[in-house]
Amino acid sequence: MGFLDLFCAASMPVLKVLIVTALGSFLALDSINTLGQTTRKHVNEIVFFVFNPALIGSNLAGTITYESIISMQVFFHEF
Repeated sequence: MGFLDLFCAASMPVLKVLIVTALGSFLALDSINTLGQTTRKHVNEIVFFVFNPALIGSNLAGTITYESIISMQVFFHEF
């Protein structure tokens, strides 16, 4: 892989996040008013109560293994 291929592969996730952020900011503008005040409030609650725990759970799922659970049980049984 060349430098340009690596740069494109690395920049795609960043560009996707920036596009979604720009689109969401555009839709939330008061002058556009595609999303009303109550819709923005509900979307904010969905992000806080659904997506945030899902993000935390997906990060924990990658780090917790069977061996780490066994080592935690041994650690807590010592106390």
